[in-house]
Amino acid sequence: MTTIRFLAEPCLTQAHEAAAKKLISRVHQNDGSRRDPYLNNDFNTFKEMPAFFLAFYGPRLVGLLTLYADESPQDGEVDVTINVLPEFRRRKIAQHLWRDAKRTLKRYGYEHAEFLSEHAFLKQNPNFLTKTKLQPDEISEFQLVAPSTPKKSQISTDPLQVRLITEQDIPNLLPAYMTAFDEGDESESARYLKTAVRKQNGYVALLDGETIGYSAVDFGDYNYLFSLFIAEKYRGQGLGTRFVHDLMVKTANQYPFKLGVDSDNIAAIKIYQHNGFETETQLFYLTAQEGPWAMTSE
Repeated sequence: MTTIRFLAEPCLTQAHEAAAKKLISRVHQNDGSRRDPYLNNDFNTFKEMPAFFLAFYGPRLVGLLTLYADESPQDGEVDVTINVLPEFRRRKIAQHLWRDAKRTLKRYGYEHAEFLSEHAFLKQNPNFLTKTKLQPDEISEFQLVAPSTPKKSQISTDPLQVRLITEQDIPNLLPAYMTAFDEGDESESARYLKTAVRKQNGYVALLDGETIGYSAVDFGDYNYLFSLFIAEKYRGQGLGTRFVHDLMVKTANQYPFKLGVDSDNIAAIKIYQHNGFETETQLFYLTAQEGPWAMTSE
């Protein structure tokens, strides 16, 4: 009789990553979901910490839990995503994956975690929140998508320059980055920027030689924009819209663009809509105060 085998690893092997993408695609088809978990530990605080928990039925990957732990245990929450093949649900695979992951998080000092879910899944499963005792945060997140060909700009032609970030840009960029994301830990912010330098996927916006904005782009089956901001004193002047447009032009290929934005960030949503972005899915961050999904329970 074939049993479920569980495995945990800090990084996915090439074979496991391919299997994970296949599993996620199957889940999307079934659930109508669209958000892909990040299949790398580039930004996790502890590189050696297991971040991927896998469930196998024979050689077949049937369940995957990912931990996105880019903040220190004292300050932040860990984002958790769980994907289980439809035909293997209701076998307590998700619970087993979470139990193993929770033990790992506690071992590294984490006390708070939140689970990502999507509107389509919650609509299909109206009793899910009641059964799991999970509560959604007040602020959700929209995942937006835009075509591979950027929308033609209708805005100012100020001499805005967009180029790859360099190591020399980090000292000037770091204070604005920390302010934009309300980040008090300089080492965490620096880790994002240094990773962008290493991977050559971070871009700065300069106006008259002054650094006024930044974004990174994760290239793959689509171009995912993240950590995007314009410095506070340059907002409200159309420069954010211009930066997004020029960034899209500079990084355009045959793949569409995607990004995530908080539901209460109306100004940013308008900027993205002006550049052709439309809502693809809505994400909810769920937490538990009690029950098996709570960090405090065993």
